[in-house]
This record gives sequence, C-alpha cells and structure tokens, in this order.
Amino acid sequence: MNKAKWVQELLSPKLLPRSLVDKLNLGHVIFDRPAFPELGPRLYGLAQWQTTYRGVDIVSHGGSIHGQLSLIIRIPSRKIGFWLATNDQDFGIAFNTVVGNRVLDNLLGLEPIDWESRMFEPMLEPKIQPEIPPARRPPPSNMIHGTYFNLGYGSLNLRRFGTSPLAAALADVLAKGGRSLDYSNDEPMYLAVVKKSFLTHLVFQHKDGPIFDWIATVMFDAIDQQAGLVGIMYGTGQAVIISTGIGMFGGWWGHPGSKGVTVTEERVAEKAETWFSRVEVH
Repeated sequence: MNKAKWVQELLSPKLLPRSLVDKLNLGHVIFDRPAFPELGPRLYGLAQWQTTYRGVDIVSHGGSIHGQLSLIIRIPSRKIGFWLATNDQDFGIAFNTVVGNRVLDNLLGLEPIDWESRMFEPMLEPKIQPEIPPARRPPPSNMIHGTYFNLGYGSLNLRRFGTSPLAAALADVLAKGGRSLDYSNDEPMYLAVVKKSFLTHLVFQHKDGPIFDWIATVMFDAIDQQAGLVGIMYGTGQAVIISTGIGMFGGWWGHPGSKGVTVTEERVAEKAETWFSRVEVH
C-alpha cells in the first residue's frame, strides 16, 4: 500500500514540489546502450533511470536487499505507474523485467513481445568456464596473504583458502555462476572479508603471474539454519597483486567498471580503478 502511495505521489504530487518531481524524471548521464531495439539508451539522473520503451518515455528505479528485488516503472506523460517485487534472487531481475515489459505492452495497447524467451533462454544456457592460460607464470610470491588498505573501502585481509563450511558454501555459489572453485589442491586462491561495501567476500583465484581473477559475493545465513550459508555471486573481474598492494580492475564495487581502464602490470597503483596498499604481512 505504501508503494502505491509513493508511485501515485510521483505521478501526481501533492506533498512534493512539482519542480522536484520534474527533475526526478530527467536523465543526466548516459549509462549504457540499449540491449534490445525496442529500448532507448538508459540515462541516470537523481536516483532514477530514464529511457524509452517502444518509443514511449519511461522512468524506473529498482531496489534490492538479499533475497528481495523490486522495480518501480512510471510513464509520467500518461500518469501511469506500477510496482513489482519478487523474492527470487537468481532470476528476480529477469522476472521483473519480463513482467514489467509485458505490463507496459498491455498499458500502451501494443502487440506483446516474447520477453520471457529473450530474458530467460540466455540465462539457462550452459555456463562456459573462463579460459586459463596453458603456460601460466607462477604468482609473485607466497607472501600474498596479509592486510591491504584503501581509504574509502577500508581493509582487506587476504588469507589462503582452506577447507571450511564457508569455503564449501562459496564453491556452491560460484558453481551456480559458472565458476569452478577447487580449493582442495595447490592452486593459489585467497579470500578476503569485505566490510565497507554491500559485498561480504572477495575470492582471488590465480590466473597468470601477478594477475588474479576476483569474484565478488554476498554470503549470509539461510533462514533454514540446517541449510547453513547461502549466497550470491555478483560479478568477476581482475586484480593485480604486487609487493606493495592490490590493484582492482573491472568495477568490483558493483558497476561495470571504468571505461578505457585496462588491466596492466605496470604502474599498478596509478592505473588501477581501486588501489589497496599493503600495510601488514601475515
């Protein structure tokens, strides 16, 4: 009921100034290109997404906590809006997209598009494991474990992976995302707890020399205590770990990453998207 009142206020404001609501409906920065021909470029404004759907201006905003995803969609020119929510973490974003677009087709009186096939068929295809270089260089040293610090994101305490309920839960979560995590062999892998982000854990899997793949996850206790830990894999990218610190590449904080920034082994502290300085060796 509160969501309905909020959507109604954004469409026909009675408490908020109309000038403020009009500003909310404007996009200021182009965020990405459309994934389908029926969609326009997505622009980001004051915590709202502005785009077009089949030629009609729409404004939307999603929200999430672990295990719950929501989406508000508005057509300001027609004073139409609605709200969706799901408790499916794995397919929730796709589900909201499919249902939201189907509702838009109906409200706009347009021939429905098969969004279900478009969204879900690619997700159900077998995951392809990333290629590993056939002749990999060894990691720089066996002294990677330690404490690293960034002024904004705080400390990362890297430690070698070991057999534990957390390691088993992480392996299960990563397998669902198409990543193999064999922590029982001699493959150099490290784990760090994240405290100043929506993430909870970063896994570092050796790739080549000082280059590691990072895998971002959120782990939490299941409602069913017997199920133990459950989690979500949010994304992957690369990190360069050298004697003075860790350079993170690929938008590990939850966005696609900085355009034009490529992984490099030279001047890592200067060129990384985020740099964590080594402060202590364990």
